[in-house]
Amino acid sequence: MVQRDAHNSGYMNAGIISAVAFSPFHSGMLALGSYSQTAAIYREDNMEQLYLLHGQEGGITHVS
Repeated sequence: MVQRDAHNSGYMNAGIISAVAFSPFHSGMLALGSYSQTAAIYREDNMEQLYLLHGQEGGITHVS
């Protein structure tokens, strides 16, 4: 579940963002996890969503 943010043209996970991790191997990418059971990979420069992962049981509290 990813929603378009009307205020900054980026994407955001639905729900409260509960985890953030930056890639040590792929500069410019970050992962966000939320309590709404979704995780997504984004580009840092424009917050373009690259991948959406869903189906986890329970909220996400860690990403790496």
